[in-house]
Amino acid sequence: MTQDALLKLLEADARLSDQQIADRLGVDVATVAAKRAALEKAGRIVGYQAIVNDDGEGVSAFIEVRCTPERGGVIPTGALLFPNERGLLFMAAAG
Repeated sequence: MTQDALLKLLEADARLSDQQIADRLGVDVATVAAKRAALEKAGRIVGYQAIVNDDGEGVSAFIEVRCTPERGGVIPTGALLFPNERGLLFMAAAG
């Protein structure tokens, strides 16, 4: 079992038990438990997370878009609108 295989499974579903991972990878559960503990101790696995939808209406997303201003320094903000968007924070910086 490689650590990459273990990490890939945990990234897809952090709720998997050591037994479920062992079954999927064809290894002993003690091997999975030891590898997971070593990865946690080494800082490769820094936590487990549940993503909660508080309002029942979707998920918040922060998207970075880089674009070049049009003639006159105007940035085409209409391209940033999405059908279900409820808000837009527009930040600009010279660089």
